[in-house]
Amino acid sequence: MNDHPIDDFEFECSNRDTAFMPYLGFSPPTTSKIVDWFFPIITDELKRQGKRKRAWKTKDAENFKLVIAAVIANALRASASEPSKKVYYSRRSGAFSLRSYFPPFIGHDNLIHVVDTLEALDALECIRVESRRSPFKIKHPKQSTFQATALLLEVLADLGIRAEHVERSADEPVVYLKDKEKHLVAYDPDEPEVRSIIQAVEGYNDCVGGVDIRLAMSEAALAEMFDAMAKDKKRRSPINFGDKRLRRIFNNSTFDQGGRWYGGWWQNVPSGYRAHLLIDGEETIELDYSGCFIRMLYHREGIDLDPTADVYFLPQIDAAFRAQGMNDWEGVRGAVKQLMNILINASETDYISGFSDLTLPRGFEDLDLVYSLLAKKHEPIASYFKSGEGVRLMRVESDIAEAILMEGATKGLAVLPIHDSFVVQKRHGTWLREAMLSGYRDVFGFDPVVKPGLPAEPERRVLTEEEILFRRLHPDLLSQEEAIGDWYDQQGNVIFHNRDVIYRDEEDCAAFVAQEKTSRDPGAWKQFLAG
Repeated sequence: MNDHPIDDFEFECSNRDTAFMPYLGFSPPTTSKIVDWFFPIITDELKRQGKRKRAWKTKDAENFKLVIAAVIANALRASASEPSKKVYYSRRSGAFSLRSYFPPFIGHDNLIHVVDTLEALDALECIRVESRRSPFKIKHPKQSTFQATALLLEVLADLGIRAEHVERSADEPVVYLKDKEKHLVAYDPDEPEVRSIIQAVEGYNDCVGGVDIRLAMSEAALAEMFDAMAKDKKRRSPINFGDKRLRRIFNNSTFDQGGRWYGGWWQNVPSGYRAHLLIDGEETIELDYSGCFIRMLYHREGIDLDPTADVYFLPQIDAAFRAQGMNDWEGVRGAVKQLMNILINASETDYISGFSDLTLPRGFEDLDLVYSLLAKKHEPIASYFKSGEGVRLMRVESDIAEAILMEGATKGLAVLPIHDSFVVQKRHGTWLREAMLSGYRDVFGFDPVVKPGLPAEPERRVLTEEEILFRRLHPDLLSQEEAIGDWYDQQGNVIFHNRDVIYRDEEDCAAFVAQEKTSRDPGAWKQFLAG
């Protein structure tokens, strides 16, 4: 296998920036609008700067126009993210040397010319980081970025072009192979195993392409979620609701490791909000493999765990938690779970450093103590700790996911994967549970523990003056959601249950109806209350 390390564009997104996506663009009519406007302006500026003196060849001009569309599509898409993002990209000359990962029109010189010229025209705001070699290994080096200016967004708005017009090309690769440094590596797509993987991912993408997937949340609740994500310390990609095409990413230059499914926008939604997902307008259910990697290791050793056992429970930490009067048990359990996953995923040569944001009782600041307690609790599988086994388990986990997704596709069901959990319409929950049990059982010969996902986060908002008044005057009606809803239905203005707005709290729902009817037809609403 010929390894060609290049900068990783797609998968090192932070909460601040989003990666340049070469396969991002527009439909042909929209692309024509953009290039008709920008191509003459950019080429004139290049001539003025002395960077373009000869006439364009037809093919070169077409490629350059497509790069213009790709850069503008990335900038527009990032500007519509919540919160708004910058786009990071590489200015290194060898960045596009693996042609199998990039569209044929993308090239270093064209990209740099487009970005720099749009900056000169005040259409982009740029930060440049010139590549330089260093003897020191930097895990997440800073990269050059660009973002749309108000002028660019104004021009696009005048052309009638909005973020929802941005598209991901169906030609985008669905399988990525990366080395230990997270650089892309060349592979043979015609090798039988790889061809099978590609066909499965493409089949899944065809299945979900026409499915309507959305969050049934008010604008206020979405804003709250985006605000929470911006403050979250987890590295999250921005949510763009058009991203439904998945891809599989394999690690360490081998198809035996990794292979998880990435790319669906729902994967970036915090777990507490995923219960608001709708598939073709229907409510959904999420089922999760509980303690997946730990149980896989036990089952590999021929040991079946008690399905009711909490694999992350440590009695010493529980005792300290109680003695110190702490009240965030889920935070403590989450910290132990994080440390356990680190043990499984770390290799022998990895240095595991401390974490400042873990919720643990006093006396457990030394993480080696927690690691030793975990090793003692899970002695039968402790030999796998710090062995790098996690990335090999990911391949098994992702193959089980493939079996579930392909079975769903054959039945015409949209199944949304989130690594070791899956989301389907509620009416298909029983099927999903059986598919997860059988998919796991076929590999390990034991039953996994399958549990529902987290309940939905309740929506929180400030009550209006009308709502406060309604609550004070009619406390007896606050729980009569059904009566109010029936009356509201008669007026032809249904807002309940997965339509315009969803409120989990009945009081908020009734108060919202009261506010709406008061503003639309005060007389009718007062008559209803009087009756």
